[in-house]
Amino acid sequence: MREKSNRLNLLRSIVFAICLMQGNTVLADAYNDGVAAYKRKDYATAFSKFKSATTFSDPLFNLKTRGSSQTYLGLMYENGQGVKRNYETAAKYFYAAAMDGIPVAQTRLGLLFFEGKGVHKDYTLAYMWLNIAARNADKATIRYRDFIEKHMTPQQISESQRMSRECVKSEFQKCD
Repeated sequence: MREKSNRLNLLRSIVFAICLMQGNTVLADAYNDGVAAYKRKDYATAFSKFKSATTFSDPLFNLKTRGSSQTYLGLMYENGQGVKRNYETAAKYFYAAAMDGIPVAQTRLGLLFFEGKGVHKDYTLAYMWLNIAARNADKATIRYRDFIEKHMTPQQISESQRMSRECVKSEFQKCD
């Protein structure tokens, strides 16, 4: 009886693994199809594909693919590509992707905070997100961060750096 139970558990595990792989394939396909459509400037298709790639809420799915899809959606809303320009919606998508650790989204979110587009103007949060994104040594992001630093007090800079460390250390759970 115990052997039969062990076989049944093994079979369940195999079925679960196959379903998980299928889900990742669907997610990757939606993302890749979205990128191809975006490059062709077929924004309606890109939007649909990216949107479907963001609907997987299971934490086992690929966060990078979901986050990258959210970043593209943010860019589409920020630039009015296939959708009406909406900085607030762009900020929401960038925030979600930034929390998944996507540097481009972190940079875009930081710039929205700096400009006060779709979010309240906040140099401390702008610097924090750009400082986090700058860990990837993107020269443009570093230039943006350094430019914003010139508009801040030493106390604001220190607070932003502390917030950056806490955000990264908490694996993006404490970033507000």
